[in-house]
Amino acid sequence: MKNTSATQKEAVFRRAAEHEVELPPQPGQVHRASMGRIIDYRLQETTNDMVRAIATLPGHFEAIPKWGSPWHYHECDLQIALILKGSLDIAYEHETFSRASQGDILFIPGHVLHDVGGASSDYQVAEITFPGSFGTIEADPPEPDLKSRGATLAIRDARLIGEYDGLAIYRYALAEALGSQYAIRRYVRRRAEASHGVWQQHADRYRMLFVTQGKVTVEVNGNRPAILKALDIAIIPGDADYRYLSPSVEYEAVEVALGK
Repeated sequence: MKNTSATQKEAVFRRAAEHEVELPPQPGQVHRASMGRIIDYRLQETTNDMVRAIATLPGHFEAIPKWGSPWHYHECDLQIALILKGSLDIAYEHETFSRASQGDILFIPGHVLHDVGGASSDYQVAEITFPGSFGTIEADPPEPDLKSRGATLAIRDARLIGEYDGLAIYRYALAEALGSQYAIRRYVRRRAEASHGVWQQHADRYRMLFVTQGKVTVEVNGNRPAILKALDIAIIPGDADYRYLSPSVEYEAVEVALGK
């Protein structure tokens, strides 16, 4: 039965088309200079600064083929980058550049050195950072024998943990203490299975659903449903009653959960 208590925290929906902004200058951050228009989902104000999410727009990297970053790290707990289209080079350790492509997730704990560059013209990315306020520090390259905690999570790294209401649920294994605080899951519509819009709950502080393709309708606590399309976000608070309705056949999403 749905819990419609007045004390229940409200869900938050962010539609990409409503949150395009001009990225302000960021002195001292060469890799963020002249980035142009982006999507800023303004999540800091709805999560008490626990998370920030931004995404680039199609064509963002088309006119800057030499874009890249020096080695740098973030003063935060964790940054996750979802590669939505295209590809780029990334290194976490000394001279270990590899190519990350569409569907991959860059998992970068705070203070982990990394370097990116060589973005394809169609490269598009969403960055999710915990907490919402953080610093970026440019630094010297890492020592040759320094082992990094950063990793590129490929689609194949996600393990199927079950199916629920027409959706296949995959989970990524996260190392060290971050694995007890965060969870990253991928949802894929199973065309052969019916979707009935079953009500469910979770016990995390909140879960953030980022739609990567297709569309889905989300209803929380019996309130007016919201239709989400690719690049849209839903924040589902803990203990809320929610359900996913009418996921399209091509629907896929990445969910990032922050535990209590």
